[in-house]
This record gives sequence, structure tokens and C-alpha cells, in this order.
Amino acid sequence: MLLFLFAAMVLCHGVIHIVGFANTFGEDNSTGLIKPVPGHQGWLWLLAGLLLLVTALLLLLHGRQWHLVAFIAALFSQLLIILNWKAAKWGTIINIIILAVLLFIS
Repeated sequence: MLLFLFAAMVLCHGVIHIVGFANTFGEDNSTGLIKPVPGHQGWLWLLAGLLLLVTALLLLLHGRQWHLVAFIAALFSQLLIILNWKAAKWGTIINIIILAVLLFIS
């Protein structure tokens, strides 16, 4: 049960990163982000989102490499959050949870 909740949280965090990517190239700010993501960072937000989605998938499929992907995804996500702190600071909580889970299980 906890595995599914954790995977769902990681999945949602990944989707939010993909929304950041979509906001970069959208016509308006319909995604609700406070500040649009700069164009050169949009692809990085997509990459972070995809890494988080892969993490969730590996978790659910009991993939052996999910720890490594989760660690890279959380650090990469946090770097982007720091660069866009005003709009994305709350994502730090999820990244801390991901890293705490990694510390707890290893």
C-alpha cells in the first residue's frame, strides 16, 4: 500500500514537471504557474518529469534501478526548483520525501 502511495506521489510530481514544460511553449499561462518557465529550461523540466515518471514505473514494476533513477530525478528536480523558486518552491517537500525514502530503505 505504501509503495503505491509513494509511486503515486512521484508520478504526480513528474506530471507537475511536465506541466512546467507545457507552460514554456503554451500560448497563455493556463497551467496556473505563477511565473512562466524560461524557454531554455522547458526541455529540462520535461526531462525531470520523465525521470520521475520512470521512477514511478520502476517502483511499480519492482525494477532494480529505481533507487538510482529516483536519486538523479530528485536532485535534478530540485535544481530546477531552485532556479524557479517563486513558482516551484513547494516541490522541495516532495524531493525531500523522495530522498528520505531512499535513505530509509538503503
